[in-house]
Amino acid sequence: MFVDPATRCAYLYGTTYSSNFGPLPSPHGFATAICEGNYMWGKYYYNTTFQLLQIDGAKLHKKGSSVLAEIGLANGYPVLMMKDAGNGTVLSAIEIKLKEFKKEANYFTSNALTILEKPDGSPVVFIAFQTAIRSTEKLEKTMYFVKVELTGELL
Repeated sequence: MFVDPATRCAYLYGTTYSSNFGPLPSPHGFATAICEGNYMWGKYYYNTTFQLLQIDGAKLHKKGSSVLAEIGLANGYPVLMMKDAGNGTVLSAIEIKLKEFKKEANYFTSNALTILEKPDGSPVVFIAFQTAIRSTEKLEKTMYFVKVELTGELL
């Protein structure tokens, strides 16, 4: 959860197993916004075509911005979503796959997300995620840091 001091809106996100919020009690990602004590919007992402299992972090492009960035896991891979902070509509979603993908790798995300601005005002998002591969002798873990430069098509 985080609060935007400019708009006094709280953004909550995570994983839910609730059949009250989603159609079934299986894990799926959710996000909701509450502004000055009033419910604004709530979205759940059920595991059908776009399997968003969890949302681990979220940030606004800047204070009072209408663009919300979220990081989570979808279809087993890290995903970066850009949303309209006013109504929760997904503007874009980028699934991050490694070139040297290993089928047995498990991906883990956390609230490792920050947004900076280039001199022209366009956002640059930095995210981090981890992979883990279990071999017979040990558990190999690797941390990745990814820079995503957003263009007009992604916002």
